[in-house]
Amino acid sequence: MPTASAASGQRAYLEAPFALMNGDTVFEPTILRTALGGDAGGVALLVEPLTDAGLDDMLVEADGDRVIAVGKHLVGHEATDRSLGLIVSHGGSAYAEALREVIGEENGIHAYHHAVVARVAQGPGVLAVRILPDAHWQEIDRPEDIALWEGDHRA
Repeated sequence: MPTASAASGQRAYLEAPFALMNGDTVFEPTILRTALGGDAGGVALLVEPLTDAGLDDMLVEADGDRVIAVGKHLVGHEATDRSLGLIVSHGGSAYAEALREVIGEENGIHAYHHAVVARVAQGPGVLAVRILPDAHWQEIDRPEDIALWEGDHRA
């Protein structure tokens, strides 16, 4: 178990620029370039405009380029976009402070990173970065998802 000083040192990484992404998502390189291309500061969430919501989608309500709400079920909100599960922090303490608050809540250690993004959205704000319409990504939950991705990306 890390000592208090080691944990404190590790927290400093959360104040430096970083990217956090779901491990079960594949995407074309242009999406990562889009994510890392901005340097407006703060926290950004990559999204795509929502045409039809899937059962397991992480939904986003955005007002222009500002994220208003994030969640699987947006009660009282209107979903406008779908999250790719790719977050970029351009530095600062907003993400680290929101993470500390979320994990400090009851059952907070079981929260997903979108709960942290939702908390940042309630405070300093989260930038909704929309991918280009021809950029492709895929969440890989089942073997048929791999086959679908490979079928769409054969040379």
